[in-house]
Amino acid sequence: MRGMNSFSYENFNSELSTSISNNQLSLTSSMPNQQSLPIFKKYIPWTKNEDQYLTKLVVKYKSWVKIYQKFSEKYISPARRTKYQCYQRLIRVLDPSINKGIWSSQEDLQLLSALKSTQIRQWSQIAAKVPGRSDIQVRYRVKLIQQWLVKRGA
Repeated sequence: MRGMNSFSYENFNSELSTSISNNQLSLTSSMPNQQSLPIFKKYIPWTKNEDQYLTKLVVKYKSWVKIYQKFSEKYISPARRTKYQCYQRLIRVLDPSINKGIWSSQEDLQLLSALKSTQIRQWSQIAAKVPGRSDIQVRYRVKLIQQWLVKRGA
């Protein structure tokens, strides 16, 4: 992972899988005598304090379990963040190696090359071939280019 050398995606994945298998991350209703109904959480924007604290924890601790434990102890409500939300915030927003500026022509060429060499639209694999851009940025850039091509009739 770019910029966050102390993290291992594989370790996070195994920790998340364990949590899921232990039913700790259930997103369905646990009411008795009811079918499993999805629970939709209202989106609550991340605060600067949350971002700063998460970044501080990343520097201080090397264990994702410890980072999430400390984060969830401090931020109990109103926005109870999941492990996955914290991890995604870290790699998609807070990672200092992510370029948040305007796309350069060089990046667009790298993106087109990556699209040609990747058979399935696996955004994380494509983003790995466009240094400094996240999978979300890559996906939205492709969508923007597609819309532009449609408008031009290409």
